Amino acid sequence: MMSSCEKCWQESRFVDSYHELLESRKDSPCTPEEQAGPNASECPKCKRMTLHQHTRECMNGCRIGENERSDRQAGKEGVKHG
Repeated sequence: MMSSCEKCWQESRFVDSYHELLESRKDSPCTPEEQAGPNASECPKCKRMTLHQHTRECMNGCRIGENERSDRQAGKEGVKHG
């Protein structure tokens, strides 16, 4: 399951439903950076600010390993595990 779009989640308070808002935007979706939220981190693979602010999933579709995700959450960017 993909993480929620933070931009849509915040804006959904002005409409009846988060899912209705997503449906209305399917032809012009939010950017991966908007989806990741204002407190997103840089993805170690695509080098974009697309690591979701809560789940640390890359909203650009990169598959990062659990070690990379936990390093980012702990603030240990750049540490590689072998």
